[in-house]
Amino acid sequence: MDSNSENVIRLLEMLATCNTKFIHHASLLEKQPEVKEATTRFECRRYGMETLIEGYVDAELQSGKAVCWYLEVRWDANHTWLIDTRILINHARGQDTGHKFPDRMTSEFNEFLNNLQEATEELISFDGVNLASIASSK
Repeated sequence: MDSNSENVIRLLEMLATCNTKFIHHASLLEKQPEVKEATTRFECRRYGMETLIEGYVDAELQSGKAVCWYLEVRWDANHTWLIDTRILINHARGQDTGHKFPDRMTSEFNEFLNNLQEATEELISFDGVNLASIASSK
C-alpha cells in the first residue's frame, strides 16, 4: 500500500473515531433529565466553493433551548488545517457562544490528526456546561 493510501486510511479511521465519540456523547446526554432529545451528525459537506468536515451533538432541552457541541474542520490552498470547536446555546432570540475553544492550526498531517483527536476529546469532555442552569435561564 502506498503512503497516500495509508494517510487516507488514517484520516478515515480518525473521523470514524470522532464520530463514535459524538454518538456516545449524545447517548449520555439523552439520559439527563433536562434533555428532551439529543442528535448528532458528523459529515463532510460542501458550502459553495468550500469543503469542510462538520460534526455536532445537539441536545434539545425540555425548556425549548438547545446546547450544541460543535466541531468544524477546514483547510486552505496552502494546506493548512484549521479546527474550530465551540459550545453554542440556542434559544428563542437566537444563538450565543457558550464557550469557544482555541483554534488549532497546522500544515502537518500527523499533527492535524493529533489536533483533531484532542479537539474532539476537549469538546465533549468540557465540564463547563450546566444543562439545568441553561434550561432555567431567561
